[in-house]
Amino acid sequence: MKFVESLPRVDESRAFIFSTSGSADYLGAHKELRQRLGDKGFKIIGEWNCKAFDSFGPLRLLGGINKGKPDERDIDSAKRFAKGLLD
Repeated sequence: MKFVESLPRVDESRAFIFSTSGSADYLGAHKELRQRLGDKGFKIIGEWNCKAFDSFGPLRLLGGINKGKPDERDIDSAKRFAKGLLD
């Protein structure tokens, strides 16, 4: 978020959001970032997310969640997403 705040205001520039997370609720996780980018004048042209290994806080006691993520399917999905941005 600090990086986005450091960006100058733009007109009609495009941006995409690409992330991994321990949660399946990436749209919720992207909400603030999407808003801040929009406030800076960016048009969001796509969003991508996949589950990732997460051992934050109490999850560490459980050995983490989403072990083995991202996996090959996720990498293939990310490649398709990136290629789609070029269309």
